[in-house]
Amino acid sequence: MRTVLVRSKIKPSWASCVVIEENIRSSFDWVIGTKIEMFHSGNETSRQTRTAAAEIKQSRPTCIVFVNYVAGSYGSLLSELNCLYPKFEKKPTLLFYIYGNFTLEPGTWARIGVTIADWPAYFVCASRRQSNLVRSFLPPASEKNVVTRPFPVKTVHFRYDPALRRQIRLERRWKGQFIFLYVGRLASQKNVLPLVKHWLKATEHLSEPVKLVLAGAFDDSRSLLFRKRSARVGRYRLELNKYLSSLPENKRAQIEYAGSFSPEELRGVYNAADCYVSLSTYHDEDFGMAPAEALATGLPAILSDWGGYSDFGASPGQCFLMPVAIRSAGIVMKDRIFHEHVMKVVRERGRHRELRDRNARAFARQYSPRKVGQSLNALLCARPPVFRGFSSKLHFFAQLVDVRAGAGVYESSSTADSLYFLNYSHYTGQNFSL
Repeated sequence: MRTVLVRSKIKPSWASCVVIEENIRSSFDWVIGTKIEMFHSGNETSRQTRTAAAEIKQSRPTCIVFVNYVAGSYGSLLSELNCLYPKFEKKPTLLFYIYGNFTLEPGTWARIGVTIADWPAYFVCASRRQSNLVRSFLPPASEKNVVTRPFPVKTVHFRYDPALRRQIRLERRWKGQFIFLYVGRLASQKNVLPLVKHWLKATEHLSEPVKLVLAGAFDDSRSLLFRKRSARVGRYRLELNKYLSSLPENKRAQIEYAGSFSPEELRGVYNAADCYVSLSTYHDEDFGMAPAEALATGLPAILSDWGGYSDFGASPGQCFLMPVAIRSAGIVMKDRIFHEHVMKVVRERGRHRELRDRNARAFARQYSPRKVGQSLNALLCARPPVFRGFSSKLHFFAQLVDVRAGAGVYESSSTADSLYFLNYSHYTGQNFSL
């Protein structure tokens, strides 16, 4: 088997995508056969693109893997490859990694679908619900072209280390406290302010000293897909600080903003914490690298049952999900379930600490680059169905995005009768009763 990995020389703007692309590349160290890396960013000249396509064909690949999270970088190279392979010549398998920004680039994916029609192709999604979302834009004949494989997690780095836990808790003066930790962007769709409010209510009657630590950069941007967007830079920080300032001093002292951490610092912070929490309903939440890295250290987690987060619920003793639904009033959550989960992890903290090493090892057996790479072998050895193109739904959505560009495609409220619901109902669970 001969695999060509097509990557971009341009570093992704999102930190999580930098990590994901590198972890995907490392997972291919465990794929059998020869691997060849080809760098193509989409801004090359026509001559450079033709040369790159010719070099790929001359390598006689059995599979061409596109790793870049920006689908727009693929178009010209795919067109050249399409010209080099006559209609009746056996074509290599095309494998595209799908990211959470799939619905941000509908026009690009619609054009790619036309270009690669009649090629054997896989679209690899990092979670079952992301797979369901992508399949909703495909005709029944193409649904089997979508497969689910998790993004790999660098479990050699993110693992349980009790000595490091003791060190960081001492350095950060967390000793004797139960630490709830959120890591990620502090943004509206990440629901950081609702998280703070839910957490304060859930812990108000606890006798144990507890603290909620928020780590990450503030992000005031909202997708151009939404009509209602942030008015100015710093708005979300001001909104959060205004709420915290309104709290009694003893409650305010329970919330700590720790800023942003490097990957090495994150490893220590995850180890030092007692529970990871996130109630995100972000439209790009196809996987969740921050909770995945936390779970890799054996840390228990309380997450919204949304998008890629739902797959982490397969570890019932370690990850607890809070039901989410899109209703006529917008996105709603079962806050009572969140309160129950908070009480449970605090009450059973001794058991969770005893199980951290075992949980970390169990997570690595499923999400390590080695495990994910080995799971790709069967996929790459099999011949996928010939791709027949995307459905009219994607083409319609792409036209809508073009028409409404700059004005917001989705309604400002994410209600059950909206276009938002049509796409993102796939990110929610099936059973939800208030």
